[in-house]
Amino acid sequence: MFSFRGEAPAEGGFDTLAEVKALFSVDALLLAVWIHYLAFDLFIGAWIFRDSQTHDLRHWLVIPCLFFTLMTGPFGLLTYLVLKRLSGKPLSPLIA
Repeated sequence: MFSFRGEAPAEGGFDTLAEVKALFSVDALLLAVWIHYLAFDLFIGAWIFRDSQTHDLRHWLVIPCLFFTLMTGPFGLLTYLVLKRLSGKPLSPLIA
């Protein structure tokens, strides 16, 4: 487990865009966040795609979920889970 407590600038935070920009001025923090985003988006997006294919969901309904997964991560997953709930189809396990 990595810890970046000593490296984060004091003016960094998540309240304003300037504070987020200050956080990402540290290369190690930027790399850790970028890897997290890429791993989540790729893994969850692939699962959404496979699950929608398995349960024959219409592509035009799934495309917005994939878009939101790429752009906002958890919100895209939430939209897909709501779509699945409304369609009445079961969820596939994440790891098969």
